Amino acid sequence: MSAAVVLATFQYSPLSHKEIRLIRLSSSNNKKIETEIQTFPLEQCPQYTALSYMWGDPSRINPIMANGKQLGATKSLHIFFQELKSRSEDFFETNTSNFLTRGWFWIDAVCINQDDVVERSEQITRMKEIYEEAHDIVIWLGEGNYDRYIAMEFLVQLSDFTKKNFVSEETRFRLRKSNFSDDLLILEGPRDWIETSTEDWIFLSNFLNLEYWNRSWILQEASTPKHSSSGFDQGTTWLFCGSKTLLWIQVYRVNGMLQELAVWDSQSTRCFDFEDIFSRNIGTVEYIEDRRKAKPFYNPLYSALTQSRYFKTTDPKDKLYSVLALSNEVDDMSLAPDYTLTVEAIYTNLAVALIEINQSFDCLGSAGLTRDHDVPSWVPDWAVQPHRIPQPFYQFRHRWNDDGSLKSKSNVYSTTSAVPFEFVFSQGKRMLTVLGFVLDYVTQVSLPHLWQQESIEDAWNSWVLTSNPSDGLYVEGGSRLDAFASTLRADIDRVFGDESADRGSRVEGFVGVEKNAFKLHNSVINAMTWNRRLFVSEKGYIGISSSTMETGDVICVIFGSQMPLILRAKSNYWELVGQAYVHGIMDGQMDQSSSATRNIRSFEIM
Repeated sequence: MSAAVVLATFQYSPLSHKEIRLIRLSSSNNKKIETEIQTFPLEQCPQYTALSYMWGDPSRINPIMANGKQLGATKSLHIFFQELKSRSEDFFETNTSNFLTRGWFWIDAVCINQDDVVERSEQITRMKEIYEEAHDIVIWLGEGNYDRYIAMEFLVQLSDFTKKNFVSEETRFRLRKSNFSDDLLILEGPRDWIETSTEDWIFLSNFLNLEYWNRSWILQEASTPKHSSSGFDQGTTWLFCGSKTLLWIQVYRVNGMLQELAVWDSQSTRCFDFEDIFSRNIGTVEYIEDRRKAKPFYNPLYSALTQSRYFKTTDPKDKLYSVLALSNEVDDMSLAPDYTLTVEAIYTNLAVALIEINQSFDCLGSAGLTRDHDVPSWVPDWAVQPHRIPQPFYQFRHRWNDDGSLKSKSNVYSTTSAVPFEFVFSQGKRMLTVLGFVLDYVTQVSLPHLWQQESIEDAWNSWVLTSNPSDGLYVEGGSRLDAFASTLRADIDRVFGDESADRGSRVEGFVGVEKNAFKLHNSVINAMTWNRRLFVSEKGYIGISSSTMETGDVICVIFGSQMPLILRAKSNYWELVGQAYVHGIMDGQMDQSSSATRNIRSFEIM
C-alpha cells in the first residue's frame, strides 16, 4: 500500500508598501480547485475583480490549491470557486466571456494573510482603494436553489417594469388583488401593469432577507461607484447566486420601487415588509454611493457610524473599520485599523477623536447605559444592536448643491452657546469632565418603550395633565398640550434621506379625533419614542430621553452640547443616561438665564 501524500501548506510572503495579492483559477482538468496567487503593486495591477461576500463560518477547513500548495478556505469561498470553475467562457449567457479571461480576483480571505494581524490591519486601510481600482465587483450570495432562482428572475422582471414605468422621483406603484384569482396580484405603474403571483413575492421576500444584506462591509464594497447598464465594456457591479447573475443596478432600481410598496400575501394577510431590512440597508448603500460621487466628498465619520448601525459584523472592531473609509474625516483622525487593540480601546479612542475633531458632544447621542463592552457611559458601544437603544436625535440640517456637494450644515438644536466648549479626558481616557449646570430633576417617567405599552392619551391624562397647576400653561410659555405634542417628536417636522431634519409644526389631529396618537402613523413620533421615556421635571419641564432614565436623574445643560444630557449621580462621578429633548430650552433660552440659575460646575462622567 502506498503512503498517503502529504501536501505542503501555502506560505504567504510579506507584502511591501502598497502591494496586494491577487488570485485566479489555474487551468486544470481535475476536480480540485487549483489557483495561482501573485503579488502586484496596487498601481500596476492587471485588471481584476473584487469579491464581496459573506464569510459565514470563518473556519478554513475547505482546502484549495494555491501555487501547487494547500491553502485553507472558508466553505462559502470554496463553493464560489467551484461555481467559477463550472462556468464556461460563455459566462453570462451573453457576450461577456472577456470577464473570465481577465481572471484575477481580489478576495480578502485568501489575498490577505489572516494570521498576520499587522498585515490584516494594513490591508484593511487599502480596501476602499482596492475596490475602486477593481475593474468589476462581484457580489456572491452563495449557492443557488429553486426559490432563489425564481426570486432573481422576478427581480429582473420588476427591474424592467420599473424602468419602463419610471416617470419622476415621485413615481408610485400599486399592488392589488386580481379579480380572477386570490393567488394573483396586479402590479400597476403609471404606464403599464403586470400580473404576478403570491409565490413570486414570497420568494423575493426571502431572497431580499438573506443575511448578506446586513453585512456592514457592503457599505464600503457595494457603494463603490462602478455599475453600468450593460457592463460589457466598462467596470460593473454584478450579483452572483449559484449559476444565476444579475446587474447590481437592477437591484437599485427595484429597491426604489419597493420603498413605496407594501406587498400583501392574500392568503395569510401578512405584509412582506421589505423596508425593514433590504430597502433600508440598500437605501443606505445608495446614499453613500451618491456621497462618494460628489466632489468634494463629504460624509462625517459620526454620520457613517450611525448610518451603519443596522448592519452587522462578526468582529465588533469592524463596526468602525468597515466604515472608516466612508468618511472625509479619516485623514484627520489617528484611527487606522489595528486589530491588536481591544474593542474597548478602539471604541474609547473613537469617541475621543470624534469629540476632539468635531469640537462637539454630538456623538454622545449614541452613548448611554446600554453596553455590551466595558466602556464608559459616554463612549458609544457600536456593537449594541439598534433595537436595544434609542435612535439618535436628529441633530443636523444639510443642504446640498445640484452636484451633490455640501452647501451648508447647521445644528437642529442649540441649548446654549454662551460658554466656550471645554472638556478634559483623564483616568486613562475613562473619565470625561465637562462644564455645565443642573437645570432640574426628573420627578415622573412614563413606561419604557412608550409606543408599545402606553397610549399617548394615557400618558397625557395619567401624569402630564396632573403634574402642574390646572391653568394649562407650560413652564416656558404656551400650552402644556402643545409642549407635549412637540416633545413626542422632539419638535421635528420633516426628516430627509441624509438623516438630517427640520424643526416644525404641530402634529395634525393629535388630540380629539384620534384617541391614540399612534393611529396617526406619524413616523417621526414612532422613531423618537422608540426605547425612550417621556418625563416631567420638578419645575414642570416636559421632555423625552432614554428608556434607562429613572426618577431622580438630573437634567443638565452641558456647554458644547446642542442637547441637554440626563446624568445619574454615583458615589464620586456621574453616569450618562442619554441625550434629552426638553421642551422650551432647545433654542438658546438658557443663554438668557441669570447666573443665579446657572450654577456652573464640572461633571466627571464615567
